[in-house]
Amino acid sequence: MLEKRLVKAMAQYARQIGSEEFLPTTIEWLPKILNTCGPTSQHRKMALKIAQSILLNREVRVIAPCCPDYSYSNEVYDFKSLNCEVSLLAKKQIEFLIGLQKQGIPVKAILLYADQEACDDQLLRLANGEKNLFIARVKQSVESTKLLLRDTSWQASLMTDFLPSFFSEEETLGDELKSRSELSARISSDTLQRLDMYRRINPCIQTAEAIERTIRTATHYLILGNYAVTHNYLISNHTTTNLAWYGDTGVGILHNPIAVY
Repeated sequence: MLEKRLVKAMAQYARQIGSEEFLPTTIEWLPKILNTCGPTSQHRKMALKIAQSILLNREVRVIAPCCPDYSYSNEVYDFKSLNCEVSLLAKKQIEFLIGLQKQGIPVKAILLYADQEACDDQLLRLANGEKNLFIARVKQSVESTKLLLRDTSWQASLMTDFLPSFFSEEETLGDELKSRSELSARISSDTLQRLDMYRRINPCIQTAEAIERTIRTATHYLILGNYAVTHNYLISNHTTTNLAWYGDTGVGILHNPIAVY
């Protein structure tokens, strides 16, 4: 049962966009979605963002970011190698979104593979330091994912093909985050929470490099969140401290309650 305040806000938005006739369907779908999602999606403000997207699109229109096909153990990435099949996270995203479809909720998804990680020197070692090889393997993962999705209308793409302005935005936002002293405590906290993962990527990582990695990752979340807001997408994302950066953009988040890092 949805809160009365939430339903009232949904009805107000439906009137604003002329979608009153779709409100009963949205009210039917939303509890199913929230029961499938993790806690980030459960708050009233986030639930309203999800509902507004559905009222506007009349389906779950969602971007699902995926990492490359890094090796893993016990369903947690260990970053020992880079392969070229459907990545662990992509599989988890597909399972999560299919779970919504099985409840009668139409989903239109775009899976985006993080090819920008070819610019990460520590991850590039998984492709013998060869950027072209790294990107070629990620492209193969995209093709493997398209094959898996061949009986659906879903898409798979490289992040930087989908967002051609990615690197210019990364530089601009990175400079902005570094210049904002009020964010330093938040960035330090995020770094501390992610340090175990960073050490799997580079066991000898130093503090300055770890902070730089956190800032770079934050910019990636801001870029994708801003795009999703502008183009009326939701974002499906695994459990991570970085979900808060999406929150800064105002995007609706479908919290996929899995942890792979």
